[in-house]
Amino acid sequence: GGGYGFSNQIYTSMALCQAGDIFGDTYINISGGTIDGHVFGGGKGTTSYLDNNDLTGYPVINGVQQGKDYFNSLAFVYGSTHINISGGTIKGMVFSGGEGSFYRPTSEYNSANLTSNMASVVGNTYLNISGDAKLNDFVFGGGNYGNILRSKSVHESGSTYVTIDGGKIQNSIFGGGHGHIDIEHPE
Repeated sequence: GGGYGFSNQIYTSMALCQAGDIFGDTYINISGGTIDGHVFGGGKGTTSYLDNNDLTGYPVINGVQQGKDYFNSLAFVYGSTHINISGGTIKGMVFSGGEGSFYRPTSEYNSANLTSNMASVVGNTYLNISGDAKLNDFVFGGGNYGNILRSKSVHESGSTYVTIDGGKIQNSIFGGGHGHIDIEHPE
């Protein structure tokens, strides 16, 4: 559905930090065939440029040093996502939102490692499953480490809508998204 934002370079302009962004709605219609992987209504972000806390080369804008959180707008969807599955087989998981990045920050409060906005949907998500669709894995109304927001500036939550009117789902359905806390390696 959405774009794929990737760069291992330091972003020096807002245009580059919006790589993979979609300014409008996304639509995916699946009525047959087999998909071996996952399905995402949103985009996919990456964190290869966040591997350390060094801000060398990051721009100073209006006298303010920009941190890495300024550049976490990769793979946003500024609109709503719509997935309609009426047939076919999906072997992987289905996410109405995007795939953010699982990145273990050095501390919960360290904005230099902030990736929480990556691959967000600034709008709502809509997932409809009907007909003879066969889904072999988990189904999520939200994203995989990706937020669903009403507004990027105030971080109000958006809404997810999941409608099941047929099909066969062999695992759990969640109205929200998928997240993870690495309790074995807290830092």
